[in-house]
Amino acid sequence: MRAPDTGESHGLAKKGVAPQSQRGATRMGYAALVPRSHLVVKAMGGVSMKLGIFATTGAALHFGVSRLETIARIAWLPITLLLIFEMAFAFGAYSIVNNTVLTFSDVPRGLAFERVYAGAIGIVQAGVVNGDWSIIALAAVAILLHLILVGSFLVPLIRLAGLGEVPRPGVVRLPFGPNQLRLIIALTFSLAAVVLIAIVPASMAAGFITGAIDDALGRTYANFPNENSLHTIDLLSAKDALTLRGDFWVFDFGLMSALVAGVAAVLFIILMQHFRQANRPAATRANPILRALFILATFVVVIGGPAFFQMLSVSSGEFVPRTFADNVYGGLFLLFVLYMSVRFLAYPGIAVCRNSLSMSGVLSVSRGWNLFRMGGIFILLALLLTLVQWLIDSFAFPLIATTVMTLFTASESVSLIFNDGEAAAWIFPLFSWIWTGIKIVYKFVWLFFTYGVWAGFLGQLYRLSDEGGAARPD
Repeated sequence: MRAPDTGESHGLAKKGVAPQSQRGATRMGYAALVPRSHLVVKAMGGVSMKLGIFATTGAALHFGVSRLETIARIAWLPITLLLIFEMAFAFGAYSIVNNTVLTFSDVPRGLAFERVYAGAIGIVQAGVVNGDWSIIALAAVAILLHLILVGSFLVPLIRLAGLGEVPRPGVVRLPFGPNQLRLIIALTFSLAAVVLIAIVPASMAAGFITGAIDDALGRTYANFPNENSLHTIDLLSAKDALTLRGDFWVFDFGLMSALVAGVAAVLFIILMQHFRQANRPAATRANPILRALFILATFVVVIGGPAFFQMLSVSSGEFVPRTFADNVYGGLFLLFVLYMSVRFLAYPGIAVCRNSLSMSGVLSVSRGWNLFRMGGIFILLALLLTLVQWLIDSFAFPLIATTVMTLFTASESVSLIFNDGEAAAWIFPLFSWIWTGIKIVYKFVWLFFTYGVWAGFLGQLYRLSDEGGAARPD
């Protein structure tokens, strides 16, 4: 069954290749798309998806390399505009702060643009925190333009990785249509879901508790040491007064500990439900005791980490309960945010490939142990990309720089010989442009590759989404 024409593919039927949509594909069709190592056949005849960490990571990296020409063809114009808007954003932030228009001519000689951009990011962060509406408007426009430009080339790449749809021919391409809009909505919804479900409730609870603690500890109490005379009054701090009453522990660490217990209980229930037998097709039988012990062991790691680092940071060896409770709450909060983030990670790719904003199949990709597998894939990809960039910056670029400098020195020496001791005026500008060109080409190729890897990753998640039992509630 042929997928509806979205304007992102061309003439596949003419080449004898019919692009499959998820709704029209049969299970056998998708079993052919997914490596057999990812599938677990159940006794009832269904097919369940099992993410392979290295297989999925390798597929994403392979897509970024093998499709580099296609990525460059459809992404060069949006990325060029992105880099131009990035410069405009940086100088816009500086211009707002200084109340005058600033350009490249105002940048000190020798100062790299990376440092200029980093300073602009700091200005925007401070402006958002302080409620500067001009800075907030600049940030909102920058984010919107970034999403539109990235969506213009990321959508066809995701559909190429997930459906096999070849992007339309042409070099000058900047499409924006329903699929790009779906990508923006899906990304926004994923972020909003994490914020509304995890961050906002936890932050509000923590703010209420810390507000009550600060209010109680900020008061001054009167103490009458002589019960027979009201003229003897001692003013005590809240800490001293509550310590005399034996209630200081409540505000010191008791309330935060209660909050930690509440968050831990919510997380425990969520994870117990997440790892139930229905979400683990390979499990032969349910074992709630083992499941609970595993979740408790995870909590021990999360709680033990902050305690260990706190003990290392305290030179006197003093253990502060309030600081420990704060650190434990921070660890559980981070665990909750990471859980929600991974659960919605596949949504943008599925929405784009399916031509629908339906949530069906989104949670099935990360069901059961796939939660850790998907998180592992994401972390592994990030680490590999970071490692490759570090190797290029640490070894490849110094070697290229040395080569360019050697050629420059040789050219200058030859020029001195043939020009009576004077170097030709064109040599230095030429090699400056050569070095600048090398850095620009590297920037573009690296962006092509990284965007291609993430598009391949999202496409792989779409291919695997239905195999996790999307028809069943997670």
